[in-house]
Amino acid sequence: MNPRFGWRFSFCLACLVSLFMALAGGLGCKKSDATPDAGQVAEPPVPAPEGLLAEAVVVDPNGSWGKVQRGTGGALSLMPMTLGGLVTSLASLDPALGPEIDGTGPAFGALAAGPSGMESIGYAIAVHLLDERRTRGTLFEGPNARYAGRDAAGLTLLVPKAGAPLPVAIALARGGFLVLARNEADLARLGPYVARTLPARPLPTGSIVIDVPRSAFTGPLAPYLASLWSSFRAEMEQKDARMREAHGGKAPDFGDPRAIVEMSDAFVKSKMGILGDLSRARIVIDAIDEGIRVVATLVPVAGDGPAARAVRAMRVGDAAPLLDVPKASSMALLLRSDAEERKETAHDAAQAVIKALGERIDADGREKLERALGDWAKGRGDDVSGAWLGGERGGLLVRAPVADAESAARGLRGLVGLGEKTAFKGPLETFLHVQKTTSSQVDVPGLGKVDLVLLTRGEAKDAKSVKDAKDAKDAKDPKALSARVPPGGAGRGALAGPAQAGVAWAIGSSAPDAAAPAPIQVALAEDPIALLRDVTENPGKAGQDADVAAAVKRLGSKVTLALVMRRTAIEPARSGGGLALVVGWGREANDGSDARAYLEASHALVREGIRRLGGF
Repeated sequence: MNPRFGWRFSFCLACLVSLFMALAGGLGCKKSDATPDAGQVAEPPVPAPEGLLAEAVVVDPNGSWGKVQRGTGGALSLMPMTLGGLVTSLASLDPALGPEIDGTGPAFGALAAGPSGMESIGYAIAVHLLDERRTRGTLFEGPNARYAGRDAAGLTLLVPKAGAPLPVAIALARGGFLVLARNEADLARLGPYVARTLPARPLPTGSIVIDVPRSAFTGPLAPYLASLWSSFRAEMEQKDARMREAHGGKAPDFGDPRAIVEMSDAFVKSKMGILGDLSRARIVIDAIDEGIRVVATLVPVAGDGPAARAVRAMRVGDAAPLLDVPKASSMALLLRSDAEERKETAHDAAQAVIKALGERIDADGREKLERALGDWAKGRGDDVSGAWLGGERGGLLVRAPVADAESAARGLRGLVGLGEKTAFKGPLETFLHVQKTTSSQVDVPGLGKVDLVLLTRGEAKDAKSVKDAKDAKDAKDPKALSARVPPGGAGRGALAGPAQAGVAWAIGSSAPDAAAPAPIQVALAEDPIALLRDVTENPGKAGQDADVAAAVKRLGSKVTLALVMRRTAIEPARSGGGLALVVGWGREANDGSDARAYLEASHALVREGIRRLGGF
């Protein structure tokens, strides 16, 4: 595979998507004020080009682009304000042509693999002209005409009479369209399709609608993705071989490339199988007041193929558990699965880790890993949420309903206990600089007995820290450790000594007669006890925030994954509310046979993404 292909493909795809994203916006379609030219002749549609990857419709370019440009600002505010200005600027055309381009009528586009497959992706875009006859006269026939016309597959190709050639191929199509393509070959191959076939169809609902046909999944995409993964595997294996050679033939230390590939191989191949079993996909992009909304519908092939089975197997419900995460959370994630799926996932995860570690993990370690993951999968309920809390006592808080309290407790103790096995102790020492792991139980008001595991990193900071550590008998004596917890729970600095982080958890009862069983709560932080205490003493919930409550409602009732991120996650200094990102994955609300992906990105997030991609 050409090593530069990935860059070329990304650039070509980004160019097309960026143009369409720039034109995204309101749902309405303004009717053009132009009167059809008597000289315009509608020509019959043509078949889809070979290698078609996607086709797109932008319903109201000017209105859409204006909405995005005003909301996002930044680099976009420096660009032209109309479709005509964008086209003439990007294509290096005479700016006088800009007003002749109808930015209130729909624009059309297509993306297709070339003769050499994904190595030569082409595109074509068709924009409507207000008056085709007048534009032809200005371009070719007037006293100051700068272009000559030449036939190209029934289109009139623009050829500059003097000066440098145009950066893209541009032509006029009968029916009143200006067509742009990467080169003349793509213009001839894709131009008639975007200028004759796509405009003849009824307009879809949405600002930008992108359709991906089955031929894309079974044709160019499948072998391309397989070759990408094969190339990555080969690169990792070569890197692994070099590392083994540097170690005198021995296996590299933890995190070696072969382990990464072994852990990922089955997962990647299964997802490729699902992708290749899709019948079609539709992506709808709209500009909303807060930013951009994207909804993708993936339709499996009818029957019992891998895609249909994957959609049916989804454990779905509403995103209401996100309403119960702490109000101070800057980011919250919900995952949903049933007991059988959790059991299979735990087994697959254990086998992947065992396979990756190879001889590093002994029989006892393998057994403990499988048992711990299995117990955790059995012990927790269908929903698990994770919330990131910033601030002085920030950290990660994981919550899940209790299905089996004893299994959940065994699973968590078993997982943290793996840190004593050589196969896991080595990475902890190498990558996290963990020198010591200590376990105990602490009484926390409102939670009762809380299991605590501390990871001690580095050396003690001062003599007082050493003394405190000795007074606590190296934190091995639960009574000594509990005595160091101030009344009401722990706080930052209560666990003095070397730099520390830890995990603490409390597990509610799963007894059938429990009126309101408490959930499993797991805190990962520099001071996990303090985090649990803060959450207990400040019971405010994210659902009290109107923005979060509205986002959860928009996600619908059939999600298996949901994410809500506040603007403070990307702008820590920002005061007030507002969301930066909302993501959902699940099933369509109709008969549930199709998969649905949902995304909302704020103007601030889009602006930051553009800034980073552009290297500003």
